[in-house]
Amino acid sequence: MKGLKEKEEKTDSKRKIIKKEELKAKGYMPIRQVAELAGVEKSTIHFYISQGLLPKPVMVSKQMAYYPPETVERVKIVKQLQKRFLPLKEIKKILKRPDNEIKQMLMKIDQEILITTKDGKEKTHPKVDLPQNIIEELKKIGLIRKEDEKDLFRDEILAIISDLRRFGLDESHGFSVKFLKNYVDICKKLVEIEFTEFNSKVIGKLPSEKIIEMAKIAIEKTSELIKILHKKALLEKLEELTSELNENGKKGKNKK
Repeated sequence: MKGLKEKEEKTDSKRKIIKKEELKAKGYMPIRQVAELAGVEKSTIHFYISQGLLPKPVMVSKQMAYYPPETVERVKIVKQLQKRFLPLKEIKKILKRPDNEIKQMLMKIDQEILITTKDGKEKTHPKVDLPQNIIEELKKIGLIRKEDEKDLFRDEILAIISDLRRFGLDESHGFSVKFLKNYVDICKKLVEIEFTEFNSKVIGKLPSEKIIEMAKIAIEKTSELIKILHKKALLEKLEELTSELNENGKKGKNKK
């Protein structure tokens, strides 16, 4: 019995080796290699599988699994969709399409929107002379990019900072450019909210051409709206404070 069991174990082991070699010949790979090629942690792949975003691997033993070659591209696509702040349930629906179709759709949408958004931003703005320590601080808080990185808004932003400082909003009056990080953080958070709301409603549900058309008008009009809302909030705050002063003034007169 013992000899028979050992023989069966050897046969089973041989089958696994043959199976593994066959899978490798077809491009299958272990999770370590998938993670390396896709640029993610192994835990990310396990999570994607648990959520039904990736096909299950072929088990060659209790401890070893081999993944089909298309897993790498699928992981990259899931990452791209997550960067658009799409919920997993929406990503799962989109993944029913062929990988190449999804990739082409995303590239087409991104390129068209980028071209439109950048249009007109290539114009040059007057160069301003700001102290180097201020420039470095602006880079540090993310308001401008480094010199070797393309930044369409750099000169325009620097001109605005220069104007603010020229009218006294500088260190001599206790102002610091570090405060501007609040605007950077608020805008980044707002973009996350916008991406989540917009993409979850249209990606994978509408034709690319329609998504591009909607995105272009949304970017233009929401940018205008944000500018108006900021000014509106400032005016409302000033009106509130003025109203309080008037009320206090009336009370003071009545006491007399």
